[in-house]
Amino acid sequence: MYRNVSRSLFVKDKLLFSLLICLKIMDEVQEATGGLNISEIRYLMTGGTSVNMERANPAGEDSWLLNKTWCGILEVS
Repeated sequence: MYRNVSRSLFVKDKLLFSLLICLKIMDEVQEATGGLNISEIRYLMTGGTSVNMERANPAGEDSWLLNKTWCGILEVS
Protein backbone atom coordinates (compact mmCIF):
# COMPACT_ATOMS: atom_id res chain seq x y z
CA MET A 1 0.00 0.00 0.00
CA TYR A 2 2.76 2.45 0.95
CA ARG A 3 4.62 1.95 -2.32
CA ASN A 4 1.50 2.40 -4.43
CA VAL A 5 0.40 5.57 -2.66
CA SER A 6 3.86 7.14 -2.50
CA ARG A 7 4.31 6.64 -6.25
CA SER A 8 1.40 9.00 -6.86
CA LEU A 9 2.62 11.71 -4.45
CA PHE A 10 4.94 14.61 -5.11
CA VAL A 11 8.37 14.24 -3.52
CA LYS A 12 7.64 17.03 -1.05
CA ASP A 13 4.54 15.17 0.23
CA LYS A 14 6.12 11.74 0.72
CA LEU A 15 7.70 12.62 4.05
CA LEU A 16 4.41 13.91 5.44
CA PHE A 17 2.64 10.76 4.26
CA SER A 18 5.31 8.61 5.95
CA LEU A 19 4.91 10.59 9.17
CA LEU A 20 1.14 10.13 9.16
CA ILE A 21 1.47 6.39 8.58
CA CYS A 22 4.04 6.15 11.38
CA LEU A 23 1.83 8.09 13.81
CA LYS A 24 -1.14 5.88 13.01
CA ILE A 25 0.90 2.72 13.61
CA MET A 26 2.25 4.14 16.88
CA ASP A 27 -1.27 5.05 17.99
CA GLU A 28 -2.50 1.52 17.32
CA VAL A 29 0.43 -0.02 19.21
CA GLN A 30 0.01 2.30 22.20
CA GLU A 31 -3.78 2.05 22.30
CA ALA A 32 -3.63 -0.13 25.45
CA THR A 33 -1.86 2.70 27.30
CA GLY A 34 -4.16 5.45 26.05
CA GLY A 35 -2.64 6.11 22.64
CA LEU A 36 -0.54 9.05 21.58
CA ASN A 37 -0.77 12.44 23.27
CA ILE A 38 -2.94 14.47 20.89
CA SER A 39 -1.64 17.83 22.11
CA GLU A 40 1.96 16.79 21.37
CA ILE A 41 1.01 15.63 17.88
CA ARG A 42 -0.90 18.86 17.23
CA TYR A 43 2.17 20.86 18.30
CA LEU A 44 4.36 18.74 16.04
CA MET A 45 2.07 19.30 13.05
CA THR A 46 1.27 23.01 13.52
CA GLY A 47 4.07 24.37 15.66
CA GLY A 48 3.53 26.82 18.47
CA THR A 49 0.43 28.92 18.00
CA SER A 50 0.64 30.92 21.20
CA VAL A 51 0.10 34.64 20.75
CA ASN A 52 1.04 35.74 24.29
CA MET A 53 4.50 37.27 24.18
CA GLU A 54 5.95 37.37 27.67
CA ARG A 55 8.93 39.34 26.37
CA ALA A 56 9.10 41.62 23.37
CA ASN A 57 10.76 40.44 20.18
CA PRO A 58 14.45 41.41 20.61
CA ALA A 59 14.88 41.99 16.88
CA GLY A 60 12.04 44.49 16.78
CA GLU A 61 8.94 44.64 14.62
CA ASP A 62 9.17 43.78 10.90
CA SER A 63 12.64 42.25 11.25
CA TRP A 64 14.29 38.96 10.37
CA LEU A 65 12.79 37.26 13.48
CA LEU A 66 9.05 36.85 13.16
CA ASN A 67 6.85 37.23 16.23
CA LYS A 68 5.49 33.71 15.75
CA THR A 69 9.03 32.31 15.75
CA TRP A 70 9.89 34.32 18.86
CA CYS A 71 6.80 32.96 20.64
CA GLY A 72 7.90 29.44 19.72
CA ILE A 73 11.32 30.10 21.22
CA LEU A 74 9.72 31.37 24.42
CA GLU A 75 7.52 28.25 24.67
CA VAL A 76 10.47 25.87 24.40
CA SER A 77 12.71 27.63 26.91
